Amino acid sequence: MPISESWEFMLKKTLRLTAILLAMVLIAGTFTACISPKEFWTNLTSSWKDEEPYGDYDLDEYIKLGEYKGISVVMESEEFTTAEISAYAKSLFDQYGQSLALKPIEGKTVVENGDVIDFNYTGTADGLSADILANMTADNAVLEIGSNQFIDGFEEQLIGKEIGKDFEIGVTFPTDYDTEELRGKDVVFACKINVIGEQTITDDAVNSLTGGQMTTVADFMTYCEEDLVNNAVNANTQAAADAAIANAEVLQIPARERQYYYDQFQIDVEGQSMDVAEYLSSEGYTGTPDDYKENEFDTRIKQDLFVFAVAEKENITVTEDELTEQVDYFRSYRVYNGDDESLLTDDYIYKTYGKGFFIRSLMTQKVFQFVYNNAVRADAAETVTTTAAAQ
Repeated sequence: MPISESWEFMLKKTLRLTAILLAMVLIAGTFTACISPKEFWTNLTSSWKDEEPYGDYDLDEYIKLGEYKGISVVMESEEFTTAEISAYAKSLFDQYGQSLALKPIEGKTVVENGDVIDFNYTGTADGLSADILANMTADNAVLEIGSNQFIDGFEEQLIGKEIGKDFEIGVTFPTDYDTEELRGKDVVFACKINVIGEQTITDDAVNSLTGGQMTTVADFMTYCEEDLVNNAVNANTQAAADAAIANAEVLQIPARERQYYYDQFQIDVEGQSMDVAEYLSSEGYTGTPDDYKENEFDTRIKQDLFVFAVAEKENITVTEDELTEQVDYFRSYRVYNGDDESLLTDDYIYKTYGKGFFIRSLMTQKVFQFVYNNAVRADAAETVTTTAAAQ
């Protein structure tokens, strides 16, 4: 997928989809390449499609809620410095393989650890093929010293070298190197430092990276800050939810829920052309499939019980508008992964996946958000002290 298409989807969908995809992973596992989503879901127990998940349970019989409002939780900072935002912005260019121009540092002539350099290098050694030698030659390569992008010993020898001077460094490739022809080989590199500088994000670079979705550095930095904040909030939301769930006590696990998760697991495994016993054996599991069903899904079920118990107690509900919005974003996700949008009508999605699927996802998001909004931020030292006092 062209970077512009990928970035366009990121801009419009990523932050909103984070929560729904998290919930879907928790509920449904991961689709394999061997089985289509339609086959996966239509083969599941029909109760996965219930419009009111857990609606027929007396939840007080299954879970005893502990403290979930006002709990102290160690959280990541949701505020970021200019330097942190800039570093994150540059990392996105690296992630998408987009190089940034180097702005020379005035008066800087000698390479130090941590510097970013533009340099030329040519590797030579006896007995190497022309293709291998060609791959060991580059002009205007950009490298951050100490990033370990090159093999051991290469970057260290660039430290102390001066701009504009030709020099050689020698390295020995590891004996387990990916390219067999280079394993254990002694290679000499002729090098020249062109620039010691700072990577600079320009309007043109932003326009190229985002396919025209953003055209200024200022807009891109605003996006990066918002993305960092959202990532931190997501992590903190999960941390708060984990703490609240840990405070709850499961009184009994509904057998039907175990069967639901086992159905999902079984279909996923069969999509890999294996039966459950074969799969468990390949994963080193020594128990029987029944043992697995009885013991491996309880964490997921405890989360479900917690979510719907809190929702019931706090009167947290899912509206039709929220459901429609969630389905629209899910459709975008499926199209992004190659599905035909014309087939993904509301009717098809509801018949295939069921409203219960989306209600589970939405309810998980809303309850987690409720717990996060009511949590008290604590630092690690405070939490340790409080725990020790309680003991």
